[in-house]
Amino acid sequence: MTKRKRIGMALVCSVICMCLFLGSSVCRAGETGEKRKVTVADDAKILMEEEADWLDDVAGKLSEKSGWNVVVATCSDAEGKSARTVSEEYFNSFTAGDDGISCLVDLDNRELYLATAGDAQRYLTDSRLDDILEKAHAAAQKEDYAQALYLMLYESEQMYAKGMPESAAAADKKDGFLGTAGNILLMMVVAGGGFFLGRVIRRRPAAGQPGYRRQPYRRPPAARTNVKRPANRSTVHRGAGGRKFGGRGRKF
Repeated sequence: MTKRKRIGMALVCSVICMCLFLGSSVCRAGETGEKRKVTVADDAKILMEEEADWLDDVAGKLSEKSGWNVVVATCSDAEGKSARTVSEEYFNSFTAGDDGISCLVDLDNRELYLATAGDAQRYLTDSRLDDILEKAHAAAQKEDYAQALYLMLYESEQMYAKGMPESAAAADKKDGFLGTAGNILLMMVVAGGGFFLGRVIRRRPAAGQPGYRRQPYRRPPAARTNVKRPANRSTVHRGAGGRKFGGRGRKF
């Protein structure tokens, strides 16, 4: 066999092997599947097919604009869990990202719940969530659950379009500063304070030595009550799966 033929056969074998590898990779990807950015899970079976498709389309537009993962869910059996936990578990089950929302109609607890994660918490603050749920609540009372879910999605999109509230944006800037120059400044203050305190302690006479003076007792300051919290911020807690969630609920 000539050298040219050997090279040609080697190239053919390489192409065949590559095709086999790519084909198996596609099969594996199809078997494992990827979690969608948008999910409509009508476990309570209260949505018509057209309504589910409609909500999927609305959620898709929100996800496309914001980059969030969006879950729309209904349930009729919460298995003894709160609506908050159920909503957060839906988010964990159907999404792979850290940013997004989970809109739930919980027929067992008779509650609407909108859970927020990651970036969505900066846009959907507590006060904004209350406004959203107020509008959705009217539809839920009329048992128009598709409309209630639509309003949760539509109003969330409107809040995203408005942008972050000033308090949330200011908090982001503050956190960014503390994460860089703020940390350096804090280290310098601590180091300087430690050096100064060490010199004071070394100079202070010990008990029984000349110049020792007992320090007067000072009553500790009373604990502060009714501390004002920053307005228009998201209350965050450690929720289902250990993830940090924000969110609000409304009984109907």
